[in-house]
Amino acid sequence: MELQILSGERSRSRSSFKVRGLISALTACLCDVGARQDTDVERGTLAVSLALVTLCQNIIDKMLSIMAGVAGQEACPSFAEIGEALENILLEGSGDYTEGTALSSEYQYMLSWCWNNIKESCTSLGEITQKLVTRTTELPPSFIPSIKSTFLAVLTKCRHKGVIEGCRGAFVTFCSALFSSSDESVYSIPAGILREVLLSLKQKSILSSVTRRSAGLPIIVQAIIVSEKQTKKNILLCEALLGLFDLCKLPLDIDPGVTDLPQVHGINMLNTLFSEASLSGSLIGHTGHVTIMVVRLFGSPSWAVRNAATRLFSTLVTKLFGQKKSQENKLCNSVTYKEFSAYYPELPPFLLEVLKEASERDLQNICTIHPCLFPVLTLLSSLNPMDSQDGNLKEEMDVYRNLIKRFTASPVYQLRHLVAQALVAMVTREDMKSSLMSCLEVSISYSVNDVNVNSIHGDLLFVQKVLEYIASATSVHAVWQELVGKAWLLNSTNGIVSGLYLQILTTLLKCLQDVDVPAHLVEAVSKICLQDKKIIGDSVVCQAGVHFLLAASVHSGKSTCTLIGQLMSADNLETRKACLQFLCDSLDELDIDDPYEIIVS
Repeated sequence: MELQILSGERSRSRSSFKVRGLISALTACLCDVGARQDTDVERGTLAVSLALVTLCQNIIDKMLSIMAGVAGQEACPSFAEIGEALENILLEGSGDYTEGTALSSEYQYMLSWCWNNIKESCTSLGEITQKLVTRTTELPPSFIPSIKSTFLAVLTKCRHKGVIEGCRGAFVTFCSALFSSSDESVYSIPAGILREVLLSLKQKSILSSVTRRSAGLPIIVQAIIVSEKQTKKNILLCEALLGLFDLCKLPLDIDPGVTDLPQVHGINMLNTLFSEASLSGSLIGHTGHVTIMVVRLFGSPSWAVRNAATRLFSTLVTKLFGQKKSQENKLCNSVTYKEFSAYYPELPPFLLEVLKEASERDLQNICTIHPCLFPVLTLLSSLNPMDSQDGNLKEEMDVYRNLIKRFTASPVYQLRHLVAQALVAMVTREDMKSSLMSCLEVSISYSVNDVNVNSIHGDLLFVQKVLEYIASATSVHAVWQELVGKAWLLNSTNGIVSGLYLQILTTLLKCLQDVDVPAHLVEAVSKICLQDKKIIGDSVVCQAGVHFLLAASVHSGKSTCTLIGQLMSADNLETRKACLQFLCDSLDELDIDDPYEIIVS
């Protein structure tokens, strides 16, 4: 079998032997025999085990060589280079094979054959190592170093996610076996691998594609740390984090064409570590410091660094606040500012510092927005409001609130959403009504000469988000009365503002039973929906207008048939689309005997 696999007759070996099946069977037999407490049997199987290890290493080397083609094995070949190498082999080995634009079944079979052989051979190496290290005292000096080199070759020269993940499990088994050894020279090998990888990245001597999220480099670090944790130790975890911090802080290469940056590899490795569930408890104490570092990296001039930082930041947000299970349940996995400050005391001063720096820039110029502002507001907007005011935090939260308010009129739409949610987090539940009424009475006020549309939109977003936490009917009624008196918002030249105003009114109307909808308000909304006037955000205001008119009709106890007929025959295309969508979504709830008659008419 070995001769046939390693010979040039690759087509015959693929059709005659299921290599991975035989490797798996041999490994299972040797592990079963090795489990027996018989010295003679163990001694007899040692030679066979060493031979199997050599065979697996030769198979892996051959598979890597086949896929590397002319690129050689010193670099990590791209998928295009792998495809070219396999196509050349198929063209040489089969006279009737023709290269086409679509992937042939022969090509896919050979690619799968190579990947699966590598994956199964790695699994065999891990299991054989575990048995021999724990049961055999006399091993050849080159045994473990050679297997180590094989694992590193696979993890640094493969791009296939399935192979890398398959090799990960085998590498964890390999490292766990080394950590279980009483021999200090064997026990220290994983630490040596970790230091070697970090040093190689600093010296830029490892060639691995950043397009595959650093290929298998993060897996090497993750496997070593996970294996060490099984021994109830975290020495290498601290060492790895310090090394990765230093790696991420390295100055960027002056050549803008360099994309395979060590900083990106460092960020990807941190992302892999923080994504590992078994390390969550050990990493809690480091989460705040990593968050500060990754937020600063949003200001990097390198797109690759910013892209990697975005992925790591997403992982950290989940670690900081937990996975949201339900949008409706605001208390699910919630963290208040008080709890946040207690868990991560280093973060609040940093967030405040960034807000101060960002507020000193030109807030109306998109090009000068602080690069760290979005991630900082994302963190603050993920907090939940406190039930009552904490005397020790009152002054600090007031500073936060005043700084965040400065960004309410930002020209960036998504930023205004984050600002509104962050402001809600800085208001206690007992102060929400007063803050809401203050916003309606002071911030959202009519001005003939100076109307800042962005500012009004930001304030309305705050009102909308605060209402999600107000359950008192009396408070909701007061908000309704205040908003009804601001019908001038319907005259805005920006449909996004008018639409948001109507969305809030519709939400309030569904919560109240004893209020009257002013006729002039219904008339104004009907005029907007029926006339064919093009404005910014036309679709938003028309959709909100349709929902408001239908809600007002239901609230007053009137039939919606006539209203829907009018809306479906409106000149405004957006109104007709919004009405039709409403019918499709909630047709069963309407008192219509035959809705098709309305559509046809």
